[in-house]
Amino acid sequence: MIVTESENPRGGAYLDTVGYYNPQKKPAELQIDLAKVDEWLGRGATLSETGESLVRKARRGGDAKVAVSGMPAARDAAAKAEAAGAGE
Repeated sequence: MIVTESENPRGGAYLDTVGYYNPQKKPAELQIDLAKVDEWLGRGATLSETGESLVRKARRGGDAKVAVSGMPAARDAAAKAEAAGAGE
């Protein structure tokens, strides 16, 4: 997952890398630095529909099809989501 100017062509220059998604692995691998995502959203960036879906999954700690791992923010979000679910 990258941050790019909306005017740039697909595959063109980008500003930052905020994550990684590999649907070929079983389960799919999702690594997102949620702190960076929040920083860019605070600056006015918008997520694509797919990006929104992946960030939602990372914030809730993944699901049966996606294993959230790797970047510290993703692990922290997964731990928070698990702790919040335990209190219900």
